[in-house]
Amino acid sequence: MSSPASSDKSSNADVIIDRAADRIAMANQVLQQLKDGVIHSPKDLKPCFTLSPHPTNSLMMIASCKFCNNQGKKFTSTTRLVEHLNSCFLIPANLKKALKVYTLKQEGKRVAKGEASRIIQEGVEQMAAARHEEKKQRLMEQKTLLGSMKCAADEVADEAIARWFYANGISFNAASMEADSLYREMITAIKRSSDGYKPPGRKVLGGRLIDTIHQSMTKQIELNDDASQNKTRFGMTYLSDGWESCDSLPLINSAYVTANNGGVYIRSVDTSGATKTAEYCASLMIEDIYAIGPQDVIVVCTDTCKTMEKAWGLVMAEFPWISAIPCVAHVLSLLMKDVGKIPDVQELVKGG
Repeated sequence: MSSPASSDKSSNADVIIDRAADRIAMANQVLQQLKDGVIHSPKDLKPCFTLSPHPTNSLMMIASCKFCNNQGKKFTSTTRLVEHLNSCFLIPANLKKALKVYTLKQEGKRVAKGEASRIIQEGVEQMAAARHEEKKQRLMEQKTLLGSMKCAADEVADEAIARWFYANGISFNAASMEADSLYREMITAIKRSSDGYKPPGRKVLGGRLIDTIHQSMTKQIELNDDASQNKTRFGMTYLSDGWESCDSLPLINSAYVTANNGGVYIRSVDTSGATKTAEYCASLMIEDIYAIGPQDVIVVCTDTCKTMEKAWGLVMAEFPWISAIPCVAHVLSLLMKDVGKIPDVQELVKGG
């Protein structure tokens, strides 16, 4: 006879599997209704939503996604449906793939339409460049005086940079002037900025720019594997680990790695007030895997605590083709801690 705990665990896994099966069935039904299995317009995606009239505005509708049950989305055009589905984590891979093909095709049309605007913009920039060159020629008459002032200003800038390095204990190696160094890239970008440029403060560095740089790095990873050949050939490894933020918040971080590309950060979840049960941790993993494409993930890697071992089973029940493995670095760390407990080793360390 199974215990109540094992029954609950089996029940939770069955619910997760049933929900995944329902979502896959809905996606297959939508694809079967498409002509040639291709999305031709946003109207083809209406079967993915439950639609109802807006109570006060006859020009608007209210949509509820059948995959994520997101309620209350108001729209006046069907293009809003595509925007939601592109951000929905729970769309099965086959429908997500068809949606990606449609989105790329629409992006190509927008690029072609913007070509004329680009030509006009280039003309405007050329005129601005000509005016700038004319201004530069006039300023050359003051070269001697401005040159002396520039030398003094450069020395002030050098001293300010040096004080910043010294006060913050930053390694001098960070000031590399190699062509591909981040330091040189930063200085060059500042020189090219506008006269009224204001560097970002701590709030911007710790807020908006984190998302901006993350998106930029993600695009670079996609460019490195533009046709998804590496993902198809080698698969992806999903990683999850607990952490503590600078302000002592309990976080669960996640990332994925493809063909040793260095890894891509996905997100950090603040678990304050939540109990980190196996079910809770597994739900976060499953949501992430659906977001990055479950058809590409072949391995889940975490630490080896009992909670993670239970979570492995729930994740593998949702995705039978995925294997769960312990983090090698974590295992080695635990091994070295055990070695450090040996009396002879402790004595050697003390003597050293």
